[in-house]
Amino acid sequence: MPSRISLRRPSPTGAVLAFGAFLVLVGVLYVSVSLTGRPPEITDLSSRTASPGEILIIEGRHFGEERSSSRVRIAGRYPAASSYVSWSDTEIQLRIPEDVRSGLVYVRTDQGESSGRLFTNPRHLPEQREETAGSPGVPRVDSVSPDQVTVGEPLTISGKSFGRRRGSGMVLFFAGTLEPPARFPPVTLAALDRRPITRELRDAVAPSVKLGEYQRWENRSITVTVPDGAQSGTLVVVTDRGVSNPIAVTVARPAGEKRYYDKRSFALRQELVVEHITTNPGRFETGSNELHLWKPALPESPSQRNPQTLRRNKLPLFSSPEGFDQFKFRDLGPRDRIELSHVQLIDRYAVHSSISAGSVPSSYDTGSQLVRRYTASNRYVPSDSESLRGRAARAVGNQRNPYRKAEQLFSLVRSVLSPDEEGNDWDVLRAYERGAGDAFDYAALYVAFLRASDVPARVVSGYLVPPDLAGIRHHWVEFYLPTVGWVPADPALADGMHAETFTATAVESDDPGSYYFGNLDSRRVAFSKGLIEVPSLSPDGRTREPRYRYSLQSRYEELSGNISGYNSRWKPVRFLGEY
Repeated sequence: MPSRISLRRPSPTGAVLAFGAFLVLVGVLYVSVSLTGRPPEITDLSSRTASPGEILIIEGRHFGEERSSSRVRIAGRYPAASSYVSWSDTEIQLRIPEDVRSGLVYVRTDQGESSGRLFTNPRHLPEQREETAGSPGVPRVDSVSPDQVTVGEPLTISGKSFGRRRGSGMVLFFAGTLEPPARFPPVTLAALDRRPITRELRDAVAPSVKLGEYQRWENRSITVTVPDGAQSGTLVVVTDRGVSNPIAVTVARPAGEKRYYDKRSFALRQELVVEHITTNPGRFETGSNELHLWKPALPESPSQRNPQTLRRNKLPLFSSPEGFDQFKFRDLGPRDRIELSHVQLIDRYAVHSSISAGSVPSSYDTGSQLVRRYTASNRYVPSDSESLRGRAARAVGNQRNPYRKAEQLFSLVRSVLSPDEEGNDWDVLRAYERGAGDAFDYAALYVAFLRASDVPARVVSGYLVPPDLAGIRHHWVEFYLPTVGWVPADPALADGMHAETFTATAVESDDPGSYYFGNLDSRRVAFSKGLIEVPSLSPDGRTREPRYRYSLQSRYEELSGNISGYNSRWKPVRFLGEY
């Protein structure tokens, strides 16, 4: 008997469900393509030096949740499948194979290949004969000019294979001599001015991108401004092709020098929570809102070195050389909650300045980016105020020496303010009028007086760290002297603020008033140096400033779209240990 075939008319409900399932599938595919269609990006390596058998952790984004056909390439070789310990979208762990040499690490997926990060196997250090330095592609330095320079002056480096553009290349100044290139310690090439450095390189000083200290970069010639903290010793050029031969450089200090000592290492945690998000009813749809957050980053300087990430729960969209990590969140709703946590380790040094006032030049290069930036007025430092300019002019009189001006204005700010630790309205003119202020008022008023007197200066914002690790939010000052560099001062502590809770344990001097002009203790951590200008990212962006701030920046939060409200908590920085 032939089979009976029955035909049924599809019900309207079934058609709707099928069409709905189709739309869901399309949406899933769209999201999948959107999330996986980006090439991989390496942000950091757990160690720049590792021996065969050890675990190397590669951090980044867009690796994919599973390895599948993706793979890692180290110095031109692909580890076997058995070498991979784990693979996720933001982290890869693999065991270093026996046959891997020193070279660049790449991650390759179906979407492309990442940029490389330099890795060194100590058993296979790169060989580089002197006669072949500079080729093929490895930079070679032939000479520097002039033979002797001072901090703030231009230095021209001549040679070959520097590259037509700087890219992620940099110039490093070392105190003393350096080992030959074949035994040169490993270096990480990081974009712009945020360079994670190895333990061996923590004493290197590099010109600042933010201050325009890389004046010119060509294939055979580089001109840089000698950076603050540079000392007589050795200079090298680093590019993505390798490290140049070292060459001697003499940095003269006719007006004095600074000494960095009493090193301390602090572990700290930054935390931020965004919750209780509300949106306008009926308007929530894909792409209808964005929230940008700018988390302060730890700046590097001669007195603050080697910032290292120990743990973080989310990678930033990018890290800016201006000094912040940017995060972006989209399509937020009432059920969303954002938590950011970042644990880091930082080295701090005390600073002792020995300045010969009579040898300090009386003029600045007024065309330099540094001078323009740090003599300008802004909303936190109103150096264009007629009352402040007049008061500063009366204090310095006919004095032209910038160091003497700084001395006189240091006395002035202490005479017009008295400590008021409860103040926190970020209004320095109001503090000046009432004659009392907190640490920010002391620092901002001193910087305003200095800038009004044509001395470049900046507010440094961060924390004091007493022995009990109960951090104290604080602000201090750096002013710039030709041939010397940045000189520290802390007018608030000099005037007796935190005398019992901090100063008594931080310095050995019996006279904080004189100690904190030109000198600084090592029990502090900086998060900003000068005002960090954060640009708006949306035409309809609305800015919110958190009540608790420990970095001087123009924006912390910007929302756009249908977000009508939320709560954000920028928690005080917590110090976890001192080492």
